[in-house]
Amino acid sequence: MSCPPQKQGDGLRLTWERACDPATVTYAVWKVIDGRKDSIPIAGRANAGAGIVAAFSCTALPAATPEWTRAVTAPPDLVFYQARGACGDGSEGD
Repeated sequence: MSCPPQKQGDGLRLTWERACDPATVTYAVWKVIDGRKDSIPIAGRANAGAGIVAAFSCTALPAATPEWTRAVTAPPDLVFYQARGACGDGSEGD
């Protein structure tokens, strides 16, 4: 779902296409912490915690706002993020 991130000064801006299904009411943004690009598809609530693949970055972004901006003071060379659509109960789609 994510488009390539855009650096903005000392920050990062992610944008993606708005979900068109009625079940998606919010988005959650997850940061892949194992540094592996192949972990992007599984970065989400189901694999969060215990430092496995994803660290929660932001949740409950309104469906009408498909973007996320974050200040990054010392960004690493390479970071992967995953934006996932979520239902009202917080469950995420694939």
